[in-house]
Amino acid sequence: MNLLKTFQNTVIRLLMFTMPPLVLAAWFLSPVFAKGFIIGVAGGSLWFLTKVAQGKNLIRGSWRSITLSFLGGTFLTLVNMAALYAAYFLDRYSLCGCFGVLAGLLLVQAVIILIGITGWDLHGNTSVGTTSPECPLGTRS
Repeated sequence: MNLLKTFQNTVIRLLMFTMPPLVLAAWFLSPVFAKGFIIGVAGGSLWFLTKVAQGKNLIRGSWRSITLSFLGGTFLTLVNMAALYAAYFLDRYSLCGCFGVLAGLLLVQAVIILIGITGWDLHGNTSVGTTSPECPLGTRS
């Protein structure tokens, strides 16, 4: 459970570190794109926090995990639809807000993948990362 919490904290910190400069840069290009980007990052973060709650319940072995697993796929679709629907009304003709939402959702996914591949959340925790002679990259317990 502690590893899941450190992963969650690392993802949120990296999102909070990367989002403001990207929003500022996007604001100079198109304010509508920047607003859509903020909506996309908020929606992606909400989805990520739902997945973390689902993981915590699966670790505990709770019966609510069945309900949360249903919500995992359905909730992602509903969040994406709501974010795109909100961005559609920002600019109906050029759909610049919709492209901003897609960029925001992809930023959240890219941060999750980057942390998962590099293992930045595990730095300083010597009990987790051990190297094995079979795998030169190391394994996680």
